[in-house]
Amino acid sequence: MCVGDLSRRAPVTLADVAATTGVSVKTVSLAMSGHPSVSEDTTRRILEAALRMGYVTSRRGRKVLGVIAPHIGHRVYADIIGGIDALASAYGYMSIVAESGGDPHVESRFIDEFGHRRIDGLILISPRLSPIEIEKISRPSRPVVTVNLPAANTPFTFGSVEINNRQGAFQGTKYLVDRGHHAIAYLAGRLPSSSDQQRRAGYLEAIEGGGHLVVELGDYTSVRFPTYQDGYDQCVELLSRSKEVDGILAYNDVVAIGALSALSDRGRDVPGDISLVSFDNLLIGQFVRPQLTSVGVQRDAIAWQAIQTLFSMTTVENGRLGANELHRMLQPMVIERESVRDRRFTAA
Repeated sequence: MCVGDLSRRAPVTLADVAATTGVSVKTVSLAMSGHPSVSEDTTRRILEAALRMGYVTSRRGRKVLGVIAPHIGHRVYADIIGGIDALASAYGYMSIVAESGGDPHVESRFIDEFGHRRIDGLILISPRLSPIEIEKISRPSRPVVTVNLPAANTPFTFGSVEINNRQGAFQGTKYLVDRGHHAIAYLAGRLPSSSDQQRRAGYLEAIEGGGHLVVELGDYTSVRFPTYQDGYDQCVELLSRSKEVDGILAYNDVVAIGALSALSDRGRDVPGDISLVSFDNLLIGQFVRPQLTSVGVQRDAIAWQAIQTLFSMTTVENGRLGANELHRMLQPMVIERESVRDRRFTAA
């Protein structure tokens, strides 16, 4: 028997995906076009199978999706972009990714450029443009979905996927309060970040009118995003301002890791002397010691919700989309690891 070249095996077809998932070829085709007649759970199962099997849509007539993010190298953004690209490919879209540097003027230039290229959809990750400005560029022929921009409970007709940053920070702070911490500080992000505004609001709410201490990021660097050095410097400032602090909520994992280094350099044990809760749940948080207790959501869930929202907008008139379909809110949770000490049963 002659064995052919395995590298030239037949491409995966819609029928192959249908057989694997136990649905009809028509259902697979509808799911891959984002048709609302296929449930979200079934669509996700079909797309996951298609990606796993290596299904590739025909390049002929392939649509184009534009993605703009502040910083492609940022771990959180990179994970979201990777998820969006994989899912978009399964839907038959090619992604073009642009980096704005967190500058609204650069965002506008890329949006204009994408308009000239006649893209079929646009996803803006942590945009710096205002919701009013974004509303002006969203249209049925080119729907827009934002990620991490407050838009729920508004009349805006562009799609949005949000992380409930306020609730996440509330949970992280309450986690410390419930474990006997009484002097909890917040190492802030860079204003006017909407994520930082929401997280500090959640922190203050959880403190319940008690003593609070917010250490601003200030102008430690000219970089638009907090760095490890920022977190280090913030923590040094915190220790100079308060000797009683026994818990810290950090704006994100990067700030927390910088703070962890500063605490170690000054002989303060984590979590023995000071407990530390961070935000974002980056993988690196599991490779520092102690491992970081962090607040976060699954970033593949963010990508999935963004894609689902976008393709719902392409197959259904905006006016028929319910608020829960157009504006989606993801709820974060506390992932327990090693950086928090339970002080409730510590002898006085």
